[in-house]
Amino acid sequence: MVFMLYIFIFQVFLFFLLNFIDAWTTYIIILAIGTKSEANPIARFFINQFGCLKGMIYLKSIIALLLPLIIWAYIQESVIMMITILVINATYLWVCIHNYKIILKIKKQNQ
Repeated sequence: MVFMLYIFIFQVFLFFLLNFIDAWTTYIIILAIGTKSEANPIARFFINQFGCLKGMIYLKSIIALLLPLIIWAYIQESVIMMITILVINATYLWVCIHNYKIILKIKKQNQ
């Protein structure tokens, strides 16, 4: 049980780290090629409404407010929450890798 708690804490840390990397790489891409490149309509809305930096900060702040809900869900059903956060982290990892590939492509085009 304690081991699962440590795994959960690591997964939550990874969740926020991947969100930060997503925001940072998205910011770089949008500065280079504009908001049309943002596939997430919610993120695109925040960016269009508040500008790139403020929009990303507002959006990721809302996501950070989910922490109490994540903890509550873990307390209620730890196994399902562990699977859920693992899937979410895998998705964010894919997004971060995708963003990184776009950044490399942009750098190559600008050389």
